[in-house]
Amino acid sequence: MKKKYKAAVVVSIFAAYSFVATERIPPETVFIPRWITSLDDGKNAIPSVIKAEAGLEKKSTSAASAEFIPFELGRRFGYVNADGVFSINKEKTKNIYISPSLFAEYGGVEEKIEINNPSGGLSVLLENPQGRPFFLDDKIFLINYGQYSISRLGDSGAALWTRDFPSVITCVDGAAGILAVGMLDGSVEIVSRTGELIYEFEPSGSRIGAVFGCALSSDGSALAVVCGIGKQRFLYLEQAGSTWRITYHEFLEEGLRRPVYISFTDGNRRVVFERENSIGVYDSTDRIVSRVFLDGRVAGIDASGENGILLLLTSDAGANNKLIAIQYPGVVVMEAPFKSKTVFLSRKEDVVFLGGDSLLASFNLEKR
Repeated sequence: MKKKYKAAVVVSIFAAYSFVATERIPPETVFIPRWITSLDDGKNAIPSVIKAEAGLEKKSTSAASAEFIPFELGRRFGYVNADGVFSINKEKTKNIYISPSLFAEYGGVEEKIEINNPSGGLSVLLENPQGRPFFLDDKIFLINYGQYSISRLGDSGAALWTRDFPSVITCVDGAAGILAVGMLDGSVEIVSRTGELIYEFEPSGSRIGAVFGCALSSDGSALAVVCGIGKQRFLYLEQAGSTWRITYHEFLEEGLRRPVYISFTDGNRRVVFERENSIGVYDSTDRIVSRVFLDGRVAGIDASGENGILLLLTSDAGANNKLIAIQYPGVVVMEAPFKSKTVFLSRKEDVVFLGGDSLLASFNLEKR
C-alpha cells in the first residue's frame, strides 16, 4: 500500500511539475524546471529529457546556488541549494525549529538542546534551557514553557536579557534589532534589542481581544497585525518618532481562531495575510487591500513576492494541494494542482522550491 501511495505521489508531483514548467505567467514570466529529488534516498529523479531541455548540463551561475535554504517536509528536514545539493537531509525524531542560519531539535523538557548551523556543526549548546529556542533576525531567543517569557541568548547560550509579558505569547517577529510580540489578551509590545519596552498598544473594536499574527518590515519601520474575534481586524502601523500610529485598519468578518500567515513582501511594499477562505494583500503605497479567495487553507507563502508575482500553496483535508501564482494586486494567473499529505514552498531570488511528501522539486522563475 505504501508503494502504491508513493507512486501516486510521484505521478502527482510530476504532473504539477510538468504543468508549471509549461505555464506562462504575465508579463512574460515562465517556470523552468531544474530538478526533482527524493528526500528518502537523495537521488535525482528528474527525467533526462527534461534535464536537457532545462539546460542543466551547464553549471549554474545563479547566486542562489551558493546559498542553502532550510526545508521541513514530512518526516525530513535540512538545507538544500538551487542545484539540489544538500548540506543536511535528516529524518525528524523530535520537534524542529529551523531558519536560514540555525536549527534546533527539541522534545519536551530537555536537559540539553543543541543549536546547529546549516553544515551540521554545533553553534550553541543550551544547558537546562527551561524553554524552546527560536531564531529571528539572525539572533537566538528562548520562549519559556508557559509561553509568557522571552530571553535573548548570546553566543555562549547564556541569557543576555529576559522579559516577562502580561499574557500568553501568541506570535513573535523580529527585524532590524527589534521584536514585535502579540499576546492572547489582545495586546502587542515592541521590544528593543536590549529587551526594553519601546511601545505597547491594545487594539480595540473586537468582541474578544487576541493577536493571531504579527509581522515587522525588514527595516523595522512598519508593523502588521491580525487580531480579534468578532470581528477580526487587520492593522498596519508605521513608526513615527518614539511612537507608532495605525495608518490603516480593516474588519475581517468573524475571522480565524488560530495562528495566521502574515508577512511583508515585495520589498516591504505589501503585506500578505491569511483571512477566512482567502488571503488579503495590503498595498502600503496605495493604502488598499485586495482579496483573493482560495479553496483550501494556506500551507505556504513565498515571502519575497518579487517581480510582481506572489506564490502560495493551499491544502485541504483530503491531501489536495495547489501551487498558485498571484500577480499583484490580486489576480490569479496560474494554478497547479497536486496530491500529497505534506507540502513545502520557498523561494530564493529566481529559484522556487516546491515539495510534496518525500519529493522536492526546483524551478527557475524567468522573464522571457
